[in-house]
Amino acid sequence: MRRALIVMMLMLLSVPLCRAQEERDSLIRLVSADRARLVEIDGREYRRVTGNAVFFHNNTYLRCDSAYWNVDDEYIDAIGHVRIEQENTVLTGDSLKYVIPANTASFRGHVVELVDADGNLLRTNYLDYNTKDSIAVFYHGGAMKDTTGNIIESLNGKYESRIKTFEFVNKVEMFTDSIFFICDRLLYDTRRNVADFYGHTKGWYDENHLSSSSGWYDRANENFFFTGDVHILTRDYEVWCDSLFYDRMLDDSRLYGDVMLLDTVDKAIVLAGKLLYWSEPRRAELYREPALVMMEDNDDGGVDSTFMAADTIIYYTQRMFEVDSVVAALAKTRREEALVDPLAKNEPAPQDSSSFSGRPAADSLSAPPVTDSLSLSADSLSVTDSTVLEPKPDTTGVDFVEAYHHVRIFRDDMQVTCDSLLFTSLDSIARLFKEPVIWYETTSQITADSMQFLIRDKSLDKGFLFSNAFVISEEEENRYYHQIKSPEMVGYFENGQISRFDAMGGVTAIFYVSEDSVITTMNQKECRIMTGRLKDGQVQRILYMENIKSDAYPVWYLTPEMMTLRDFEWIPELRPATRHAVTPRYIYPSERKQCAPAPDFPAFVVSGRYFGGYMDGILSEIERRKPLIWIE
Repeated sequence: MRRALIVMMLMLLSVPLCRAQEERDSLIRLVSADRARLVEIDGREYRRVTGNAVFFHNNTYLRCDSAYWNVDDEYIDAIGHVRIEQENTVLTGDSLKYVIPANTASFRGHVVELVDADGNLLRTNYLDYNTKDSIAVFYHGGAMKDTTGNIIESLNGKYESRIKTFEFVNKVEMFTDSIFFICDRLLYDTRRNVADFYGHTKGWYDENHLSSSSGWYDRANENFFFTGDVHILTRDYEVWCDSLFYDRMLDDSRLYGDVMLLDTVDKAIVLAGKLLYWSEPRRAELYREPALVMMEDNDDGGVDSTFMAADTIIYYTQRMFEVDSVVAALAKTRREEALVDPLAKNEPAPQDSSSFSGRPAADSLSAPPVTDSLSLSADSLSVTDSTVLEPKPDTTGVDFVEAYHHVRIFRDDMQVTCDSLLFTSLDSIARLFKEPVIWYETTSQITADSMQFLIRDKSLDKGFLFSNAFVISEEEENRYYHQIKSPEMVGYFENGQISRFDAMGGVTAIFYVSEDSVITTMNQKECRIMTGRLKDGQVQRILYMENIKSDAYPVWYLTPEMMTLRDFEWIPELRPATRHAVTPRYIYPSERKQCAPAPDFPAFVVSGRYFGGYMDGILSEIERRKPLIWIE
């Protein structure tokens, strides 16, 4: 009976207010309480409600131990076990002030918790919740922890219940799925499980570091996207690009814009407008004016760089048992043939030998040391014998490099052009196709229908010119050219320089001989085989074998037709004279030192206040495993 009387009194107390506000948008009701009475404080009348008080407004329940309800000024001060329930959003705290016309519940001074439908828990000391718009705004620091243990904190932010989105602003720090982030502003859409980053975005994962202007993380699909001055740092790589998409589950990446990858292990740089990369199996595709830069330490303590560009460059690996048997067989045959010395088995006795009474001009016959320019990633490649049978599938990694259309290579002492280039570690041979041309020291030019270069022990071993091999060396600009022409030529290299060359299958040659630094004579030679020995790029001796024919003419006697061999074509205008002729792309200086020791790495001060010890435990575990940021 007593409880019925109390409920009836509460209902009667509510009637005047309800009637007075019938025309208003927002009505508030006292649903229940253990006791209610009128009190006067500082000349103002309040309705003092105690004992499990429940108010209802804007489809929202306000529960508390007790409340002071100012009907005239239209606000409620709720005290003790305060709880707001609106659909699936629940807020709890020790006290709040609810301003009825503003539809705002203001929590102050004590820890406030907001829990959404998905169990995301937001804690703060200062929070305003608008029951009409279903928006919560927090100040002076707040931290949100989800059911999987991920943390987001910031100084300010809000939660919009209707669209189920958290917004964090100012000094945002996030820990999610073993990844750490900071940014200026973060939107977390709980429906799609997507976090959007804005302004000064940085991320850390194990020993990897990322920075950009903005991006997003799709947690459900483990997809990342970052854009605007993207920079990535790992132990072995450093990457720059305009935009990056990364699928963590498939472990593949798509980079766009001004892309540069610095490989500190193989000492290489990748440049492109578009780079696609897959980890398993490893594959990289370069588009939009791509280029490779291979770096090698020289004897002077510096670095020699070789630049290669093409319309498309592809690098990929396969396990040996996955390689097509035809491809493996052809590579095996190429290598076996490349290792044969064609003159070693039955070298005929030379019918004529000369060491030039009139000495050719310096470097007149020296072929280019193309070792480094065509080695590509050979420093990291190993030769695999595809004929070896294993009781289990051979999982040895085999590397392939393919460059298609308008291939250009630049090195200080050598330049190359061709249409296509192929390399595989099956045979360690780089093959050049369709009108390949090599220039050496700007004065020597080599052409053939196709070329191959064998790499052994990470250095160039042999070079092969197939069909219509033609070597031209300019002695005096636009006037005299040493020339050798034959169906096939082979060059042998030592320490990066040619030490021997063989021309076979019917050779014709023209040499201009100088006396006292003045060219006086042209020697024209024909034979079946010609072989030469060089030292430090200088011709020391040439041997002519079988069917030798030799003529000498004073230069004043020569007609223009006599001065060059048939099919002579001197084309210096096609030579990529500088590295910028190969690729104009900018090469970024390393930022590795600037990224350590990462003073802006998140400290989670706010999270430590509201989830004491949680992030300290995570950071301690990471510190135990290894520091997140390192520098070599």
